[in-house]
Amino acid sequence: MKTITVAALFLIATTTFSQPRHIENDLNLTPDQRVAFDNARRDFETATQPLMDKQRDAHQKIEDALKSGTADACAIGAMVLDTRSVSDQLKSAHEAFEKKLSSILNPDQLARFESFEKQRHPPHGPPPDGPR
Repeated sequence: MKTITVAALFLIATTTFSQPRHIENDLNLTPDQRVAFDNARRDFETATQPLMDKQRDAHQKIEDALKSGTADACAIGAMVLDTRSVSDQLKSAHEAFEKKLSSILNPDQLARFESFEKQRHPPHGPPPDGPR
């Protein structure tokens, strides 16, 4: 579940920044804020891209091992634990990015950014009527 949550965070971040100018315009950033926002986004992407690649490769290895039919449960468990380590690193990078954004955006802009993220990517979890 933790891996799914962290993966969801980075899906949010990557899709959020697939159209950064749109977001920047919606937030009505000042020129200085725009530069700081672009730098923070670029730093985040630079820091997380290798981790995301590593995570994707690790998940592929797990899937391949499971499909092989000769998967060793202990080996797969070790692979899953490795993905948790990468997930933790990704989560830390995302938290640092959010902290950076909170220092760049004013409270109204930050609230609009958070609202934008929630609308585009609703939280994951059990359905409103409870788990099935």
